[in-house]
Amino acid sequence: MEAASVESIGFNNRRRLFEVRISGRDRDYSIPFGLAKVDGLVASAEIDAETGGAGFCWRTRGGGGGAMLAEEVLWIHHDPEVRHDQLLYELTLEALKRKDAVAVGIRALAATLGTSPARVQMLLRPTVYKGKSIKAMLALLSALGADVDLRIYDRNTVA
Repeated sequence: MEAASVESIGFNNRRRLFEVRISGRDRDYSIPFGLAKVDGLVASAEIDAETGGAGFCWRTRGGGGGAMLAEEVLWIHHDPEVRHDQLLYELTLEALKRKDAVAVGIRALAATLGTSPARVQMLLRPTVYKGKSIKAMLALLSALGADVDLRIYDRNTVA
């Protein structure tokens, strides 16, 4: 997924929410002030120039303020691309932990997986998502002696 950026930001003090338009998406996302931890009524909201548009910030009438990233907006709205990247990230962290624990080399992993050492190194980079698949991460974890279970739960229940 390409990095999400905020195209426009608005707010509604009566309904106590932000209306956010994110690049590459065909709809606006509503974010209640409570989820953004806004304390009071909003006086202004703007795209955050310091992050290159990757988020927005606001000031309250009481002088407080805050900020939120576009990725957070997508996470709150259960965007499948963001959830996919988060799953890849978590699988990568687990693979790194297991690789260090079993003290296996990149070349040995590449030979076991039938791929190149460069590919294994790419799979072990937590912030790289392009070219990575859940299938490849499952194969890597299996080569490291791990099994992965899938857990599906009602998001309205506390785990």
